[in-house]
Amino acid sequence: MVYHLHQELKTVHLMRDNKPIIIPQVSIHPDRINVYSTVEYPHFKPSHAKSNINLSGNHQNFGRLSQQACRKLTRSADYLCYMATPKEQANRWQGKNCKFRLTFVTLTLSSAQIHPDVVIKALFLNQFLTEAKQRWHVTRYVWRAEKQLNGNTHFHILTDRFIPWSELRDVWNRIQNKLGYVNRYRNNLRKFHAGGFNPRKDLLKFWPLESQRKAYQFGLKTDWNNPNSTDIHSLKHVNNVKRYVAKYMSKNESERQRLVRIKFLQECLDERINLSDEQLTEYDELSNYFNEGRIWGCSAELTKIKGGNDTIDNEIHQELKTIQESKLSRVYTGDHYQVIFIDVDNIASLHCERLLRLFYGYLYEKFNYNKQLTVGTG
Repeated sequence: MVYHLHQELKTVHLMRDNKPIIIPQVSIHPDRINVYSTVEYPHFKPSHAKSNINLSGNHQNFGRLSQQACRKLTRSADYLCYMATPKEQANRWQGKNCKFRLTFVTLTLSSAQIHPDVVIKALFLNQFLTEAKQRWHVTRYVWRAEKQLNGNTHFHILTDRFIPWSELRDVWNRIQNKLGYVNRYRNNLRKFHAGGFNPRKDLLKFWPLESQRKAYQFGLKTDWNNPNSTDIHSLKHVNNVKRYVAKYMSKNESERQRLVRIKFLQECLDERINLSDEQLTEYDELSNYFNEGRIWGCSAELTKIKGGNDTIDNEIHQELKTIQESKLSRVYTGDHYQVIFIDVDNIASLHCERLLRLFYGYLYEKFNYNKQLTVGTG
């Protein structure tokens, strides 16, 4: 039998004739079905005492995604991946069309970051997304900001539009040079190779000597004005693109040593433990390092995704039972909810038409997406 929520309500003070009505609900997403309950009161909603918890001790996540943010990012990426249709795009370099569904890019700074993250996002990322919409018709996207080990912020962006790699690099280099990042890269490389080719021996394990030599020759040819600041990740041989991208974008990989240190200093401040001037200076420097601001975002239509939602009636109850008993699903039951992990395509193979209509109806209502009428366009 389908799991029913709130079978035993926690202590709620009600009037004699004001019994709560428990309504079982279902919401369906590309890779799962959520089963839960809502509570309605016929006459009035009972009041609850306000919490006296002091929230002043809650601090930023120091560049790490909270569980709630991770769920929202993953859900936005799930829907973007699901609605991405196969497309063909002319490839002028190979002289033939290439097939693709998604584009996954990384944007990095070409020299050491000397501006706060909020400035980088306001002047660089925002302008890039605006130009991407105008130049490549990028309307659906998810982005994630992440710290590199060198302290620079870089960005991962997932979209369902084709972006030529050469145009991508040209646009991003022009944008980041608004604050001189390409100019500083050029000056640094000119000095580093002032006496001719100077290999980076500390990087030989990851960057072979011949590859360094080719990069040096390309740098001379372009006068170091075209740094390799962008990357387009190949998804051609990734079996589960949705899972790969969601995992890649939601990972938390801030520098461990710095993260442990700033959390220790933060706890000292919370406990009103006196810190030395050197420790206070260190805390300020680490706070600036982890001053992320927003660390992820998406296009407007990929926000506030609720999925296809309805009250569970007998028909939906029977379909949920069919899915639960199928080997295609995996079920997790919590205290007040149940999650059935199953792809929508597998739901179709089980002929659960009511749930499918619920999901497709939501896609059409929120995204104007019709699975039966999608056409692959470049």
